[in-house]
Amino acid sequence: MQNITVKRLIKLFIVFLIIIIVGITVFESIENNNIESVESKAPQNFPSTSLKEVFLNLEQKKSYDEEIISNVCRFIDNRYDASDFKTISLLRFIYSPHYALTEKNKKEIELTLLNFKYWMSDGSNDSMCYWSENHQILFSVSEYLAGQMFSDKIFTQTGFTGKQHKQRAKKRILIWLEQRWNYGFSEWYSNQYYVEDIAALANLIDFCDDEEIVEKSKIIMDLIIYDIASQSFYGNFTSTTTRAYEKNRKSGEGNALRAVIDSIWDYNLNFDNRLGLEMNFLAMKNYTIPKVLYLIGKDRNTVEIKSSSGIKLSEINDLGFNKVDDASIMMQWGMEAFTNSEVVSNTLDIIETYDMYSNEFLNDFTKLNYTLLKKSGLIAPIIFFINPQTNGIAMQQGDNYTFKTKDYMVATAMNYYPGNFGDQHHIQSITLSDDVCIYNTHPAVKEEEKGLNGNSPTYWVGYGYLPDAVQYKNVAMSIYKLPKRSGILKAPILDYTYTWFPTEKFDAWQIDNNMAFAKKNSSYLAIISNNNLNLYEKNRLIQEGKDTFWIYELSSCEDFESFDSFKEYIKSNKVIYNDGNLEYINGSLDLNLIYDKAFFINDEIQRFDYDRFDSPYVKAKRGDSEIVFNYKDEKLVLNFEKQKREFQSENVKIKYTPSNVKLNLHHQM
Repeated sequence: MQNITVKRLIKLFIVFLIIIIVGITVFESIENNNIESVESKAPQNFPSTSLKEVFLNLEQKKSYDEEIISNVCRFIDNRYDASDFKTISLLRFIYSPHYALTEKNKKEIELTLLNFKYWMSDGSNDSMCYWSENHQILFSVSEYLAGQMFSDKIFTQTGFTGKQHKQRAKKRILIWLEQRWNYGFSEWYSNQYYVEDIAALANLIDFCDDEEIVEKSKIIMDLIIYDIASQSFYGNFTSTTTRAYEKNRKSGEGNALRAVIDSIWDYNLNFDNRLGLEMNFLAMKNYTIPKVLYLIGKDRNTVEIKSSSGIKLSEINDLGFNKVDDASIMMQWGMEAFTNSEVVSNTLDIIETYDMYSNEFLNDFTKLNYTLLKKSGLIAPIIFFINPQTNGIAMQQGDNYTFKTKDYMVATAMNYYPGNFGDQHHIQSITLSDDVCIYNTHPAVKEEEKGLNGNSPTYWVGYGYLPDAVQYKNVAMSIYKLPKRSGILKAPILDYTYTWFPTEKFDAWQIDNNMAFAKKNSSYLAIISNNNLNLYEKNRLIQEGKDTFWIYELSSCEDFESFDSFKEYIKSNKVIYNDGNLEYINGSLDLNLIYDKAFFINDEIQRFDYDRFDSPYVKAKRGDSEIVFNYKDEKLVLNFEKQKREFQSENVKIKYTPSNVKLNLHHQM
């Protein structure tokens, strides 16, 4: 009788427990469904917020349209995404005594800055993106400089004084600077987003009252300038990167840094419609370019450049970036790692801590916001098993190889996670001129379809599935092994890849079955594929199939008597391919790529885990305390911890400033 009673009690307890669990889950489901995302974008009819003309007119002491600044302040007051892109320029306006702002605008800017939300921890709902690498420094610098300017005033979002905001922002600024020194950029070589970093650093260098921050900002600015110098071809800064949109991949004309590049190296680039945040760089007073970096950017010798930037997901725990603190958030979310199994639990902890489920970019995480699911520890293994396409957003360590000559530039992110998804990545890039870049991709969706994660990946942006891409000097190779079928939380798989091949911009071109050739200026390009090539809309070479390869070989008119002789030479080379094993024999050179396993050069296996810098200009390992740049008897010595920045001769002055750039633009038009 007693045993029966115990069994009944156990059954009742189990039933009661199930009812509680179901009840909690149903309640949480209702709660999650009621969490509406906040709109991140301003309405289409929102008035102009472009500060370009205002910037130029203020610098040149001319009258300006004060309504533009009023519009900008309203935009920021509404906390639309990218508000920090605008606060950074407003701060330069109020810090520059020679800018004749109207009293109305001065007051509007002050109120806007005092009412703004500067970090995700500050409460209230909005859909600003605080966490990507460029946003981190923009928000932090805006908070610091606003706090410094209005040190005794109260900021309404937090109730803190300006002095308190300044102290808080200093910690994040130093974290950001230190992470860039130690690990490089997650958004490496981005010709779209480096301009945001440069704008923030320029304002710190000019206006920050903390010597440590200023000197360390100059050091990180030097590293960015080196990246641009080493990865540009006559001013076209289009290399491998984790963040590129369609315009950033196809030519140098989509490069947001054109004005910055032209101000340093004077290529007479047309940047009329590209002026924006880089105006803060052009207006900068307290920084000049180290001469060695200028000379590196002008080098026309044939050169091999290796580098490593960012960290791997597998390193996050070992490096201590798995917590809910600023350093962890800035590293993990700075590399856009949200759903990957290594970090998804920490992502949920961060969202929960700062109550960000209503943020438009994070709202989908409500689907995982269930107590039972989170407490069970099952989320990470489930994510690992499903491997959703959102995992491809993560920007991991890139081991980048670049080969430059006076005729062309070829760059590859070596063996970058083959078979994984790619969001805004650009893994292999060939530059022939300012207006001609070549690359291959596996489109994530059809041309008319929207991006899987908002504006990416698309037909033009990112990848459905990443190739195994490698390179040796003037030869680049890629193998695509596409899955036979799609799966849960994945888009349908398109069974082809393409190479961007803008025929109307070539001097000459030809397609011959599985080969294509192009001539641009003094450079020759050969393309070899597994299957026959079809030209589509005069600008794409389509290769059908889920098991394919692309081989690119570059040369110049100095190496061959004619374009025809180059083509004959290419046709004489030997190509062997079998199920992910690609061999290309070019005279005495034997290149062998085995998909996601190994790359051999003349039977010698290659390592991909590159040092931080490895080129004729600079050699340094990750974690080195000192980085030394050398070229043509010029030297730059950087030591972040000691705030040391030493060089030998007078530095290079920036060609353009906002006071003369208008005239230059008029001349170019």
